[in-house]
Amino acid sequence: MNNKYGAKYAFLYLLSLISLIFLGISVGIIVFGIIDLSVFDPLSRSYYRNTDSFKFAISAILISAPVYFLSLRQILKGLKKKELDYDSQIRRWLTYLIILISAVIILGVFVAIINSFLSGGLSTKFILKSITVFIISALVFSYYFYDIKQDEEKKGKGKNKTRTFFLLISLIVILSAFISSWFYIESPRETRMRNLDNSIVNNITSLESLVNNYYQENGELPKELTDIKDLNYYDEDIFINPETREEIEFNILSENEFEFCTEFMLASDKDIKGRPIEIRNNYNNRVVHESGYDCIEGELWLNDNNIKARI
Repeated sequence: MNNKYGAKYAFLYLLSLISLIFLGISVGIIVFGIIDLSVFDPLSRSYYRNTDSFKFAISAILISAPVYFLSLRQILKGLKKKELDYDSQIRRWLTYLIILISAVIILGVFVAIINSFLSGGLSTKFILKSITVFIISALVFSYYFYDIKQDEEKKGKGKNKTRTFFLLISLIVILSAFISSWFYIESPRETRMRNLDNSIVNNITSLESLVNNYYQENGELPKELTDIKDLNYYDEDIFINPETREEIEFNILSENEFEFCTEFMLASDKDIKGRPIEIRNNYNNRVVHESGYDCIEGELWLNDNNIKARI
């Protein structure tokens, strides 16, 4: 190999390593997420359709997959053009570096899976996740061990069908995970709608706090929200529904009860198609609302410790 190409192929190998790490982790995240959502575990307090990890994995695959296959293609072109020798030290050292780092990551994942199983996790999840890690590791190790041990004369004769087979299988696995993940995530439109609803709930929580402050100072509920605007600590935007730009309604239900009403984009516990998306606990009961016009009830801080009651 001409020394002038050394930096170029060192860069390409390191780039392929980084993109391979993102690819492997992203595929694992998607498959693990599907397993967690498909196999119900009553001991899992986080059993709900949390799609943030899926969105990260999709984003990582969209960027890292083209980078990985393009960098690998450049490396193979360099071997064909004799810019990079099959037995060059850069190629061997960096290939073994890829294998080493991949092995460390996979060992860490196996440790986490076994620890989860020993801590009371379902055996079904343990088996499925172990199979997933085995398949990903088998693809990575088999390809790079095969590639590094190939005889130069054999590689120089036509197209290497074994390498093509490995890359094709890898591409199928990546595309399968990528396509499958879209069945479990909200669309960007739905995510924006849910974020708007979360902003409304945050505004209502702030308004509840102001109502309680008013009650502590005046001994009664405000007749309307304009009464608490005299308080010198508030953000005027909290009175507004960020989507409709209309004021949030305030209704007195009794001497110690009140509610806030406005338009919501989605139901808090259903996706846009009406499917349940979470198993609620006492904490997130405070944000339960339906789509369209709905009300969230608030309470006064009437206990001795002045602990705020959840909406």
